[in-house]
Amino acid sequence: MIGETENSSSLQFLNIRHRYGPRIVLEDISFSASQGQWLILFGESGSGKSTLLRIAAGLERPEQGSVFMLGSDQSMIPAHQRPIAWMSQTADCYEHLSIAENLAIAERLVRSHAPEQPIDIASWRTELIDELRLAPLMTRKPSAISGGERQRVGIARALLSLRPILLLDEPLAHLNESMREMLGRKLREWTRRMRMTVLYVTHDSLEAAQLGDRMVILIGGRVEQVDAPKLIVDQPASQQVAELTARLQRFGSVDIVR
Repeated sequence: MIGETENSSSLQFLNIRHRYGPRIVLEDISFSASQGQWLILFGESGSGKSTLLRIAAGLERPEQGSVFMLGSDQSMIPAHQRPIAWMSQTADCYEHLSIAENLAIAERLVRSHAPEQPIDIASWRTELIDELRLAPLMTRKPSAISGGERQRVGIARALLSLRPILLLDEPLAHLNESMREMLGRKLREWTRRMRMTVLYVTHDSLEAAQLGDRMVILIGGRVEQVDAPKLIVDQPASQQVAELTARLQRFGSVDIVR
């Protein structure tokens, strides 16, 4: 539904290298995602997941390498001009605006970057507010809601933007277990409907396997394996991958692992 050349990569990292001072945090990162695909960045703390997401968002510029989106090199394009919606771990909002006003900004951005969207924006907004249980929060300021509620607002704002690529940094981390499971399913349903490509950071291997079409395993700033969750569990590329995904072994080859 959200335009892209058929059969092309929606998002591609090519030979990304990045450092903070003398410390190399990403080395020779190359992988791609096709339109509508869920790609999960998975690894231990410090493996480079959030840094790579920030590079995709244009919030950091890599020392080396390129980021392609919808077939175009976006490496030198400012963050606000990239075809992305970005949600950080803290689901940042405009603190001086109400939740309703924060969501209204996302709607206005849709009309400015793609005024002829093939869906009814008002209906889409109503569906998101209902499903994410945001109606009681709409008149409040961000400082007056909980961390979990802020994450639900962040999800709504990202989806309302109708950008073709979503970059999500642990968007379900502060939610209770039942809410996480429900929202995980809804996120997949919504992004599939809109044919959005999703790059999703999590440190939870079970969440990664439940949501991802493919997992990118990062170890020490390098890509150790890129594969479907089931293949990663059944055929880990290294002992380190097997140890990282050990929690999934307890579930066996059940439906959670595609």
